[in-house]
Amino acid sequence: MTIREQLAGVIRNPIDPLVEERRWFAGIIGIRPSAGARSPKLWNGAFERFRTDAIYVPMDVDEGDLPTLVDYLRASDHYIGGNVTMPYKVTLLGLMDDLDPAARVIGAINTIQRTDDGRLIGYNTDSQGAVDALLGADAGEAGDFLSSLDGLRVLLIGCGGAGSAVAFGVAAKIGNSGSLTLTNRTSDQASSLSNRINESFGNTHTLELIDATEQITDYDLVINATSCGQRGIQNLPGGRVTFTEAYSSLAPATPAGLLEGEFPSLSHLMNAWFIASSEDISENMTASTRIVGEASPEARFFDVVYDPAETAFLRYARQSGHQTKNGGVMNLAQAVRAFGICTADLVDSAYPDSYAVMAEFAAG
Repeated sequence: MTIREQLAGVIRNPIDPLVEERRWFAGIIGIRPSAGARSPKLWNGAFERFRTDAIYVPMDVDEGDLPTLVDYLRASDHYIGGNVTMPYKVTLLGLMDDLDPAARVIGAINTIQRTDDGRLIGYNTDSQGAVDALLGADAGEAGDFLSSLDGLRVLLIGCGGAGSAVAFGVAAKIGNSGSLTLTNRTSDQASSLSNRINESFGNTHTLELIDATEQITDYDLVINATSCGQRGIQNLPGGRVTFTEAYSSLAPATPAGLLEGEFPSLSHLMNAWFIASSEDISENMTASTRIVGEASPEARFFDVVYDPAETAFLRYARQSGHQTKNGGVMNLAQAVRAFGICTADLVDSAYPDSYAVMAEFAAG
């Protein structure tokens, strides 16, 4: 069977026919990465520039099909690895043959490497990518977003795979004089993450979201590590879907869930969803704008989401006078590190630095 035929049984999106013509392929695993993930653009641009006989493809897969997909990727001599996106960064952890030490501690992966003997190794490049973004400058900026994380009081909203990675990276940099407050939709997940971080750093605690935002004046840095504010359809249990782009993670959000198949087009689905969720959106906006207005003028706001470039979370913060930054640089930094892990034996080191190349395609 061809690669496309093998993948067709578990992947919901069409696979680029060029996958059959290339010696190797890599890809990003998620619920709907074909709908907007930036990684294919970055990796394929780098493959072309480095004259590598490879292609990078999005792989939309339902959670129940993940074991079958992983078994195929493990057995395929054409697969070199790739990325994992929300919400599978924790789910895929237990399907790996081994884990990089950082991924094991963090408890989430965003990168998979297939070794020559067919073993799948999970890595986490999100953690360092987040630190790179927080301490770096965007293109065209005169200075860094933050000169240092040492001693900062940080609020992190969201303790899933991305949040876990960001939390470990931040906790390592704020030191004993800083503090990290974790809040999550499910408090048990926040407590578990806090306990694991404190085994190494001892500077983390948890609060419910409403309690954490009541103390908004205490924070120097507020981070959204949830998918709240992200563009596109998001899946819910029971076959329903929703949208969260209109929401900020600073306040409760209970958007309507609708059955996608009941509507003749995406436009009809979005319109029905917006009508059903409008009151909840208004309540979220009112609460979120009040909260950012009460934050210290010196507080910074960072969002791991990069599509759209300015989420509701960041827009409210900017409009109230705060410095903000989205997850574009974090996404680029983690992609470069993941690319290096998966292509170490394929890419000629004489070619330009992969960061510069991927940055070029990210901006294009």
